[in-house]
Amino acid sequence: ELTRHAELVGADYAIVINPYPIVRTDAMARAFYEYLCAGVEIGVSLFNSSVGGFTLSPRLVAELAEIENVIAIKNAQPSSHTMEVRRLAADRIAVMDPNEENWLVSHATFGQQALNSEPTVFLYQTAAHQPIREYTELLDRQRTAEALAIHHRLWPVREIYKRWIG
Repeated sequence: ELTRHAELVGADYAIVINPYPIVRTDAMARAFYEYLCAGVEIGVSLFNSSVGGFTLSPRLVAELAEIENVIAIKNAQPSSHTMEVRRLAADRIAVMDPNEENWLVSHATFGQQALNSEPTVFLYQTAAHQPIREYTELLDRQRTAEALAIHHRLWPVREIYKRWIG
């Protein structure tokens, strides 16, 4: 219902978190996404989070990537999981690792297009100090050493974030 509403008000796509609490198997998750996607024409971006108690396996993500309007996944999972999702599905959908710590490598090496729904973009930056934006722009201009230097300067802030929030 919310995805149809998003379509009606003009959204290009909707981000949909894993269904919960009733979905506990791949077959149930597949049926959910097939039903949801059949009811709308806009794109659907999967949000693979274990918050609801169910995580989409890389194999299931690859199967869901076959659905015409599944366009992306925000894969809030360990790096090994994201790498397997990329291997199995990146030729059909955009695969996004939402972790800023991995953004530089994800963007440079895997062509990740966006740092999607990541709170650290707002926690680590201000209007006058935007190191994530700065290192991304440097990376896009092939100034990798400068981008890496800024990326590395954020480690103390990342450690505080991990200790208190993440």
